[in-house]
Amino acid sequence: MHQDIQGCMKLIANGKYVEALKLIRETNVLPSVTGYICIHPCEEGCSRNLIDEPVSIRNLRRFIADFDGGRLCPPPVKKNGRKVSIVGSEPSGLAAASELAKGGYTVEIIETLAEPGGMLRWAIPPFRLPGNILDRDIKYIERMGVTIKTNCEFGVDTNLSDL
Repeated sequence: MHQDIQGCMKLIANGKYVEALKLIRETNVLPSVTGYICIHPCEEGCSRNLIDEPVSIRNLRRFIADFDGGRLCPPPVKKNGRKVSIVGSEPSGLAAASELAKGGYTVEIIETLAEPGGMLRWAIPPFRLPGNILDRDIKYIERMGVTIKTNCEFGVDTNLSDL
């Protein structure tokens, strides 16, 4: 993901939690989710292993996302007048929507299921990833201007000509 982890840790160390979350959100569309379910492979390669123990980046990410609690608002973006529809609200659909919204596009996600999130919502048990944590990241994407239409099956409720 090429996140600025050193910059984030420096901000956290200085008590600048909101700034740290903003920095993470530049490259990670689901920081709350990754704070809960990341398998943290970066800890194996952490240079702190040579001294004592690795830095727990997953737990730091989880801390700042939980500290914020979903209050962070995305920066305003000038719309470019173009529209995009995305089929599916799984992580890749959410990431695409986020990046397109950052670029000024008006984005609509079409989701067959009753709630957005795809396999994050339906395959990961709630004790590992509580629904409200996933919702926190999805709400941020919606505050970017992304519309998510649930219970809308592509090819049945809407089709290519509707787009």
